[in-house]
Amino acid sequence: MVYLCNAPTYFPSELGEQTYYQPSNQGLEVKIGEKLKQLRGL
Repeated sequence: MVYLCNAPTYFPSELGEQTYYQPSNQGLEVKIGEKLKQLRGL
């Protein structure tokens, strides 16, 4: 079972949303990328 919550954001609003990890289209990172897309859509 997975529990998710909206974490507080401490970045200044003028920075906007930041993305720190971009999975490649190779190996296991394909599945990681799919999972990240799913989680971002929640």
